[in-house]
Amino acid sequence: GLAGFALHAAFHVRRGRASEVLWACPVAALLAAIGAIAASPWLVAMGACLLSYGVPLWLADVVTGGELLVTSLGTHLVGPIVAGLALRELGWPPGAWAAAWLGSLALLALSRAVTAPEANVNLVFRVAAGWERRFRRHGLYVAGLWLASGAVYFVVERAARHLLAR
Repeated sequence: GLAGFALHAAFHVRRGRASEVLWACPVAALLAAIGAIAASPWLVAMGACLLSYGVPLWLADVVTGGELLVTSLGTHLVGPIVAGLALRELGWPPGAWAAAWLGSLALLALSRAVTAPEANVNLVFRVAAGWERRFRRHGLYVAGLWLASGAVYFVVERAARHLLAR
């Protein structure tokens, strides 16, 4: 978990694109790894929520021609595995979905404040390439993504709490 994040972060820093580390999935994988080490079910569950929404979006991007970085596998594949294993041991705290949802809003604000528009980290500056015809207003696009993420986080928490209760 931490090693995968560190490799991915080092790769971006070496390329002169350190802000890429603020994408939701690397942040989520870092939360899950730190949570696993610290035995914090809250951090792990928050990371799992962000990954549950971000990984499918990342896969869709890669499948439709987006750049596949080998180092991103540590974030997008190892991160969910670490989260799943840790949550089996720690359990899922009720309400973690809401903490993840509010945390993701803070991450969007941070991304907007400290990253360059060209990087479009967490899509905070413009609609993702190829989606401009469907979403003509960036603010509505981001709001829709954020609202959808909350719904996904809620469903993931319900499913995880059910599965982990067995």
